[in-house]
Amino acid sequence: GWSTPGSSFVGSYISTYFPDATPDQINAAIRHVQSATSAEAMLKMREMINQANITSILPNISAPTLVMHSKDDAVHPLSEAQKVARGLPNASMTIFDNRNHYILETDDLWPEFIETLFGFLTSD
Repeated sequence: GWSTPGSSFVGSYISTYFPDATPDQINAAIRHVQSATSAEAMLKMREMINQANITSILPNISAPTLVMHSKDDAVHPLSEAQKVARGLPNASMTIFDNRNHYILETDDLWPEFIETLFGFLTSD
């Protein structure tokens, strides 16, 4: 169903990432992912992400790092983001009280997300 317009398979996939999205946001995301890659490429990418383990290299990363994560993200658990933040020597972490994988522009948390991001990017 990856290539089928209005696919319930892709809709379910996107809904996992954005459980609080509006139907219009879900449909826009469906169109985006369907036009961005083939089903074969998506499966390869998902498998690569599922198998990736970067914990051994984290101590070597000295750049300041901001880890942002939604508390109730169904795609990647909070514990994984916390593990990454703990493994980075110069990391700070912000946890948003949210269920979406990404903070949506229409979400009440959007201003806080932007403030946190720009605050990190402009800090000394």
